[in-house]
Amino acid sequence: MKTSSIPNLISSICKLCKFNFEILISDKEVLIIQDIRNHSIRSLGWIQCHGDNDAQSQLYKLGYAGMMAVAVGICGGYIANNNGDIKLALSSIGCFFSRIHEGRQIYREDIDEDISFPPQPELTKPSEEQFEEEGGNEEIEALLIDKGRNEFDDESINVRSIKAKYSILNHFSKKQNIYQKQYECQYDEDRKISFRKQWKY
Repeated sequence: MKTSSIPNLISSICKLCKFNFEILISDKEVLIIQDIRNHSIRSLGWIQCHGDNDAQSQLYKLGYAGMMAVAVGICGGYIANNNGDIKLALSSIGCFFSRIHEGRQIYREDIDEDISFPPQPELTKPSEEQFEEEGGNEEIEALLIDKGRNEFDDESINVRSIKAKYSILNHFSKKQNIYQKQYECQYDEDRKISFRKQWKY
């Protein structure tokens, strides 16, 4: 996906991720804000997971890694506590850091919607700093302690947290497309499940 064809798309969605009313009057407004933020976070995640190298660069400049750290905290908070959105945010984190560490190699771009691009090492350290400054590492550690300790399967928050952590540290023993494809499939499936639950499909 080439985001250059839609100017200001990513920056506009990023603003919605941070949306807030100046004065909150009712619980309904709080729910509206959460809904706007959640849809915006999902939209950014889709762009990140399927976008080109320009999309990754734009996301970094707009603080995407930090926003995902905050998203994990919000989704796992006392009020929201939404396991589906936690998984979605963790998949987005893993996908993003996998992209900048390893790039993306697509062998048949003529039949694939995604686009190949090389690793972007210049984004690695600043993105890690963004994530750390917003408490992302602490959020992941907290999830490893609190969520799904006895649910150790591919769908558990525990496993998603470990994979996200490994992606940030670039500690995969197998490189390139194997883990990237897993993150793409996980992210897309998480997004579909979250959408169905919200609209009760």
